Amino acid sequence: MALPEEYKVDFSAYRKSLVEAALEKMLSQHRDKCVMRQFVSALIECTQNLYGAAIDMQESRSLYGSSGVALDILGRIVGEGRGGLEYTQDGDEQYRTNIAMKALRNHAKVCSVPELLFIIRKILGIDVSLIGVGPNQVELVVPDTITDSQLRHLIDSTTSERVDESYRIPYPATMSFRSVVFLPDEWCQFDADGRGFDSAPLAAGSHPQALVPLAEINPPLPRSGYASMATLLFSVKGDGPLQFFCSLNGSDFELCESPKPIGGLTSGEQTFRVFARRNARNGPIAQHSWHVFPPDIVFSGLPGDSTSTEATIYFGAAYGVDVPVTFLGSLNGAPFEEVTSPHTMGGLSLGQQEFRIYAKSSVGIGGMSGHRWTVLA
Repeated sequence: MALPEEYKVDFSAYRKSLVEAALEKMLSQHRDKCVMRQFVSALIECTQNLYGAAIDMQESRSLYGSSGVALDILGRIVGEGRGGLEYTQDGDEQYRTNIAMKALRNHAKVCSVPELLFIIRKILGIDVSLIGVGPNQVELVVPDTITDSQLRHLIDSTTSERVDESYRIPYPATMSFRSVVFLPDEWCQFDADGRGFDSAPLAAGSHPQALVPLAEINPPLPRSGYASMATLLFSVKGDGPLQFFCSLNGSDFELCESPKPIGGLTSGEQTFRVFARRNARNGPIAQHSWHVFPPDIVFSGLPGDSTSTEATIYFGAAYGVDVPVTFLGSLNGAPFEEVTSPHTMGGLSLGQQEFRIYAKSSVGIGGMSGHRWTVLA
């Protein structure tokens, strides 16, 4: 999706021949002298090359001329990361649009409806309308010629954090989409005053329309912790037959239903994504991420310094671990072996003792824990 040409700086307007300018400024008695003209041309040619290189450098640093890593630098300036976009021509083109959208969003003052429509029209090149259908709820009306890329820019969330920071368009934090309405392109033209769509087709109520279902992941949401299982709840606003498609950690989307139980999670970040389909139209993707930790050790009884040559340690897995755990312990640097709680050690020699232990499960291997004490004489 190419950026509008109206924002592109025409660097050709800055390119000029310094040699011709220098020859024009020569004194009249020297203009017809071939040797003098060649001397001036050769002298200015070096400056001409430097001037051309400077213009080329400026053009390569512009949003339209940058690519690859140079485009990443512009993204960092406005606060828009590349994300998963590849370093290809198509990836760079998409990234340019994201950067331009973020730049306009950074300068949005009050996020009013006219301001939102201006940003959408200028960057995406389409006219849309927002129709209030309930408290803080709107329908997004778009032309049926809209591309998937343009639709993603309008309603795909980019983060699961603050609502007003989760979309590329600076929608107000209190606003939520109920549906997307597709209208024939000829009905998506602004009135002469530029304030909105022609109201006649909308008021007639006889126009064909297709609603894109907007999937939402509902609470309670999985939180970061030790659990190897999770259940995701999701829904859409509005009525009508539809299907849900789910994906976990980048896997292919598959048909699913709510609630969606998930098991066998391993340690690391988990990302669940879901979208809804109605009348062969896919809605935007909603997602939620959380972290699963491997089992940690919790001590419930530890030996202190004493004259006893025997010691017992009590331990277990941290609260929230929901799978069987194996404990492996080592005394004073000996090889690790499976242990259970309580674990008693006898025949201890005088001096400092160190017991180390870690847990492992189907989720992963936890970090090392330990305890030191001294057997006194």
